[in-house]
Amino acid sequence: LDLKTSASIGPLKCPMDGEVFEPNQIRNDKGCFKEIKDLLVDCPTKPLPCSWRGPLMEIEEHSDVCPKKELACGFGCGAKFPRSDTESHSAECPKRPINCDYCGTSVPCDLIEDHHKSCEFCPVSCDYCKKSLTSRKKLESHLEDECSEYVMTCPNKKLGGCTFKVNNKPMTTACCNSLLVGAETSSCMYSLA
Repeated sequence: LDLKTSASIGPLKCPMDGEVFEPNQIRNDKGCFKEIKDLLVDCPTKPLPCSWRGPLMEIEEHSDVCPKKELACGFGCGAKFPRSDTESHSAECPKRPINCDYCGTSVPCDLIEDHHKSCEFCPVSCDYCKKSLTSRKKLESHLEDECSEYVMTCPNKKLGGCTFKVNNKPMTTACCNSLLVGAETSSCMYSLA
């Protein structure tokens, strides 16, 4: 009890005998303080009981290592468990970080499949010719340069004019003659050659 701040709170009552006294009547008793610090106490951990019993002055040290103390998952899954289960929870937690086998990025375990869907280094198969590629980042060049099953459309299709389609094979002539939206009759000048 801080004697300087307790003066303003008025009379106090002894919890042992009920005697009323003023805060300024309190004196520090080093002998009594030592006796209190040496009192044996049980670990207050709940909901699981801990068998530790020791001096009151060591309770904080014990709390820092108590195997029964309830902890919250540090990975953010929301689970609570006794400190003694930390290792097993860390190995099974759906939010534990794992490294992508392909790019090495650290990703929460429950999101690794989503990560693989966009990871540039993840192996993929071409949807058209079914060829296996060593990484997703090679797919674009495969489609442009190698895949004979990939069907290309004229870039002018986005303008609403050209509907020409061709398998990915070299062309030497313009792909089509068509009307482009918002333009006069014109020839589509797109060519793969």
